[in-house]
Amino acid sequence: MATKLANLDLEIQHFYNFYDALPGAERWCQDTVHDLISLGCMQVSTLFEHAVAASAGTTVTSEDTHDLENGWEIKLASVRWHGKAYGAPITNISGKTGSIRAQVYERMLDEFYYFVIPHEAYSRVGKNSNIEIPFFDDGTPKLNYRPRELPNWWDFEVASWNELVGIKKPSARRLAERRDQRALRHMMREGLLDESE
Repeated sequence: MATKLANLDLEIQHFYNFYDALPGAERWCQDTVHDLISLGCMQVSTLFEHAVAASAGTTVTSEDTHDLENGWEIKLASVRWHGKAYGAPITNISGKTGSIRAQVYERMLDEFYYFVIPHEAYSRVGKNSNIEIPFFDDGTPKLNYRPRELPNWWDFEVASWNELVGIKKPSARRLAERRDQRALRHMMREGLLDESE
């Protein structure tokens, strides 16, 4: 599948966020990699699968039911407007059998989010539906929303790449610290904090 030019900037952001985790990346010519990614010649979602697999100590299998040999499904998502809603769709989840490991990019605040969503949490999502990670229209996470029948997807956020790939166990403390740091950055961007004090 080719990269859509309308999504190329988002794909580039995703790519450079996980680039260092790609096996052999330290040997690649940086100029060539940059040219290829800028032309849309690299399949970023496949490269993401390889980055996660290498970090997790498993291999890519690309089966219909899962992407990695350990049973994980690997996803990239970018926040976008869908009607009046602003959120990140995690698509093509029907028929998947393992946990979803997702990297989500929000462009207004230039932030990345990581999610580990177990199969039992998303198994009730309709066959033609997506997981939709909700955001407020200013780009901040809509952490406390309460959907009717499905879980609050923010309950499955993890704090770091190492938690996404299973190197570290998820930590409520690390996640709270990360959320506090994001909130502070947002308040500073909005001019709500005096940096001089």
